[in-house]
Amino acid sequence: MNNKNEIMNEKIIDIIFITIASFLPIKNIYSGRFVCKKWYYILISKLTKKIITYKIPNKVNLIRKEFIGIYVINTSNINNRIFFSGFNTGLEFVIYDYDKKKFFDLELSYFSSNSKFICGYRHQNIKIFNLEFQELNKWNCDNINDLTVDENYIYVVGDKICYVYDFKGNKINYWNISEKKEIGFPKIRVNNNKIYVSINDESDNWIKIFSNEGKCIRDIHISKNMYNDLIAFQFYVSSSIIYVLDYTDNSIKFFTCDGDLISKFVTSNLWCREECEKLNNLIVIEDNLYIYRYLYLYTFKLFFQ
Repeated sequence: MNNKNEIMNEKIIDIIFITIASFLPIKNIYSGRFVCKKWYYILISKLTKKIITYKIPNKVNLIRKEFIGIYVINTSNINNRIFFSGFNTGLEFVIYDYDKKKFFDLELSYFSSNSKFICGYRHQNIKIFNLEFQELNKWNCDNINDLTVDENYIYVVGDKICYVYDFKGNKINYWNISEKKEIGFPKIRVNNNKIYVSINDESDNWIKIFSNEGKCIRDIHISKNMYNDLIAFQFYVSSSIIYVLDYTDNSIKFFTCDGDLISKFVTSNLWCREECEKLNNLIVIEDNLYIYRYLYLYTFKLFFQ
């Protein structure tokens, strides 16, 4: 097929529907035919059309807990390797290549990369590096809470504004992300020309989806802010799935890239209850989910249906 979405044509829907019905006794199909009707509508729903071509995580297993000895501020994926920025136990600022067990003597609070460059921020400067952390360019930019990059642009989020730069430092666009008075240290990610920003507006936790032009596409409600915490939650986007670390109920939530909830895993069901609170910094690389908590890195295996 030329278009993978054509998998949801009527013939395929009928085959799936008949297969589901085949597991039910005939008398139940007849007497409870309204159930089958509901199944049919579920199969042709917009959500099903969106997720049927995705690899959906349906199981999460903890496979390793490892002491890394770093107070982590930021986690990033550079060429499918995990990098941390933060402080070592001697309170010296470091960049740490987890896979190669290598330290870089750099101060970067936040950083992100594409196939050519690493972009980082520290001391009111955005800095551009090659993939070996050799500095190529920098410019002043105040009040940054987080940044991310794709192949063409740098996306920076401040207290209430998102900025878009090219890699030469030219400001391309900017827009307000919220009208709320307080939104609490937002986080930002980009995927397939959509910009995702997590905010905490004192009463609720959200992910806001924007186009490259700054148009708000959708507000995804994640949870109520029951503890009056002013820190936006951590999230990551990988293979068109949004992975959310929701600290209000200590869960990992999976959404489609369009904002539809797929599933939820309570972290206390995954490992020791005493260790599953106050989690921060998650990242997904291929079929591994990594979560940092107070000097330790937890590695989870993702199983997809």
